[in-house]
Amino acid sequence: MLTLDDTTKKELLTELVPAVQEATDVNRRAIKKIVRKIVATCFEDTERKTFHEYTGKTINNIIDMVNRETLLNLCVHAIGMPPYISGYPAFLFGTAVTQLAYAYKDDSLCRPAGRGSGVSQGYHKEMWEMDYLKTLIHDMYQEWHSEEAGALLKRQSLEQEEKAEAPAKVDEPTPKTVTYSATVFTAVEPIPLDPNLKKAVDALLNQASQGAITNADYYTDHIKSLNGQVIDALVSLDEAKSALTLQANAPQPVTVDGSTLTYKVVMRKAMDLFKDAKGRTSAKLNFDVETLVWYDANGNEVRHPASPEIDPHYKFRMHHVIKYLTAKKFRQHTWSHGHTGTGKTTFIEQVEARLGFPVERLNLDSNMERADVVGNVDIVVKDGAPSSVFTEGLLPVAMQQPMTFILDELDAGRPDMLFVLQRALENKGLTLTEDAGRLVKPHPLFSFAATANSRGQGDEHGWYSGVRPMNLAFLNRFGAFIEVGYMDEDDELQFIKDAYPKLNSSMAEQFARFAQLIRGAFMNGEISQTLSPRNLHAMAQYYMHFNTFMPHNEAVDEVIETCVSDAAPADNQQHIRELANRVFAGGL
Repeated sequence: MLTLDDTTKKELLTELVPAVQEATDVNRRAIKKIVRKIVATCFEDTERKTFHEYTGKTINNIIDMVNRETLLNLCVHAIGMPPYISGYPAFLFGTAVTQLAYAYKDDSLCRPAGRGSGVSQGYHKEMWEMDYLKTLIHDMYQEWHSEEAGALLKRQSLEQEEKAEAPAKVDEPTPKTVTYSATVFTAVEPIPLDPNLKKAVDALLNQASQGAITNADYYTDHIKSLNGQVIDALVSLDEAKSALTLQANAPQPVTVDGSTLTYKVVMRKAMDLFKDAKGRTSAKLNFDVETLVWYDANGNEVRHPASPEIDPHYKFRMHHVIKYLTAKKFRQHTWSHGHTGTGKTTFIEQVEARLGFPVERLNLDSNMERADVVGNVDIVVKDGAPSSVFTEGLLPVAMQQPMTFILDELDAGRPDMLFVLQRALENKGLTLTEDAGRLVKPHPLFSFAATANSRGQGDEHGWYSGVRPMNLAFLNRFGAFIEVGYMDEDDELQFIKDAYPKLNSSMAEQFARFAQLIRGAFMNGEISQTLSPRNLHAMAQYYMHFNTFMPHNEAVDEVIETCVSDAAPADNQQHIRELANRVFAGGL
């Protein structure tokens, strides 16, 4: 990953300071443009490819999706403080990009959304918050525009000019001995000259080279430099050989470009695709559903990269599946609602995974803007003249494909964003006013699937800040409402046993029981902490790991603290410990 030169850092800070003063759409777009400049300079092709392969999105696509705080984290890490300034944390742009990628893929690594439930996708827990970011940006601006920084830039400019006029000085390397494969290379030591004759030798060299070489140290330095170059080359070759060996032995992922794939619609019986928690089929699913089979350019059957991975241990509740598939059969959008941690989004993803449909997911948090969803106009210079170019956002791109578009935490979305979606939900298309009023018509196999903590009537429990009552005309766009509750204890127990067959049966039962007690306390308003299927996964995994090197009781303690109590508010923790004591042998 490349770095910005100091002059560019100073220029970007001048653009950045006014853009952080207020949380306006104009300022957000200004910050995004700064981040794009940084990415264009610092991201090399291999890094772009690696990022895309890991996240499934280009870096620029994700820049359009994340909140201001995430964008500003990228900015401050790329710019940093002048080198003579101390007392600040390390500024590492590569680390910030890695955090962004990890947090985009794993919601558990994200900070909570500013409003409503859910998370701010891409906003890693270790990224800095807005107040600190503003302080940093102010300090950075002051330091980069100080007299010291000016002197630094001037000195750097002079050094560059000197380097252009004179050959670079070679640092004296430390003598080394290197073994590469079966070859041992030992550095050759220069033969010392008799001090009494050195002046005469220097004079002869000066005369013979017409002043180009003034003393014999030139040859000494040259030999040392060659030693270093040879040794460094051998080390690099050795490292490259090791890397190639590891790469050859590692399983090679198959990268599939979804834009180049073709598909075929295959009608299949729903009862052949979906079974309940006990592995049984349902006669109520004795109807045909559309599935997509994808092919690459060579005609090989492949899986679409945007289609979720099938979890073979996922436990379907058949009444949910019947409602969802029936709505999909008749081209109706679905609204899945329930408490946090019930697995609403996972349910949709696992259905679509078995149908072979690609999925796009949009988190409707308070930071989402129209430009993020619909697209925006950028000014580019082409043939020396500025021109406007419209770049489609997530929604119009998705609408033109056979795809399911998940509107996550829809009831926490801003009213202006809901109006953007309302026309699209009518299946009549989306008018892009930013692109001369172009109408994007939905693909026949495109559909929306919403998730929410409410039925659209507002927060009935008073637990979810930011949840808004929905316009009745908006709610009317959804043809099926599915209430998703927590799994029954028996189903959850089977889920744990299937996913972790090596887990002690008694422990599996205790984990399932504990989850039910935690959720019951949550539903009764006794605690504000609950347990999702993902949390239960983690508990089983951690226990099996801890129990390999610590006693049972200690392993249980560590699991409860790591996965539940340490994540809960302080006033919840005692009650959680009491519930754990009721379930687990030894307790806490």
